[in-house]
Amino acid sequence: MGSSDASQARNIHQYPQHSQEKLALQAEIEPAVQGAESGSPPEAETIQQLEQALLKTRKRFDSFISAAGHELRTPLTTIKGNAQLALRRLEKLRRKVGQQEQIDASALGADLERLQQPLDYIVYRVNEQDKMISDLLDVSRVQSGKISIVMRPCNLVQIVQNAVQNMHEMNRVIDLTVPEEESQIAIHADPERVEQALNALLSNAMKYSMPDRPVKVLLTIEEREASRMAQVQVQDYGTGIPADELDNIWDISYRVKGIEVQDGSSVGLGLGLFLFRALIERQQGAIGVHSVPGEGSLFWFTLPLAQQES
Repeated sequence: MGSSDASQARNIHQYPQHSQEKLALQAEIEPAVQGAESGSPPEAETIQQLEQALLKTRKRFDSFISAAGHELRTPLTTIKGNAQLALRRLEKLRRKVGQQEQIDASALGADLERLQQPLDYIVYRVNEQDKMISDLLDVSRVQSGKISIVMRPCNLVQIVQNAVQNMHEMNRVIDLTVPEEESQIAIHADPERVEQALNALLSNAMKYSMPDRPVKVLLTIEEREASRMAQVQVQDYGTGIPADELDNIWDISYRVKGIEVQDGSSVGLGLGLFLFRALIERQQGAIGVHSVPGEGSLFWFTLPLAQQES
């Protein structure tokens, strides 16, 4: 998708630095709060508004805790099963070696490979579990205002290249386009947090598009209101998102109804886009999305160039 499409995306869905969930909750309780601040005695209607707002918040929290418990337990189940399988194969191999005076090297190699398979899967699942826990802790830090962001001069080109290279290890085709004249795009940001945000977009793009479809990453310099910004676009050709769902995708643990994972595991806490938004906005950046059901989605973010920092 070209720069004109990206401009359309910015015009349609450019988000302020407040979650939709927080704004909705604020709208629900604001009349009751104003009544309380005025010093007038609470009316039955005011109390009912507060009760309904608290009930909605409690339901959302209970739903998230239930989903989080399930998703965190799922990897543990497979880790345990594969550890038991590896132990059984190891015991079988131990007995086999003990019964043989002369060991067949090729047969031993095959047995060791069968032993390695469940161990590799355990490592994969442990890494998956570690990422979910890290995301959960980061969400807590974001909501408490304690997320660590260390701003310093860095090269956005290198950050994007690192993120794309890491994703290549998952055997997916990712087309990266960087301006030919730009070997370095200097920004003032936290490089680890920017890469974390980009990883969230790339993971989301690969998860909801078929393995044989490419994901495109485009890095450009944009002119916006007499200022120059670095922009990163991530385009997938997956299932796409209905227009009436676009405002909700940034909320914690929100899943668009009727859209299934196309590649990889469906295990996850649904925190990626929430963290992506929070991390970019806390570095004076902006985000946006343009999506067409059945055709795919384009997510983007911008960050100010370093020379614009005072």
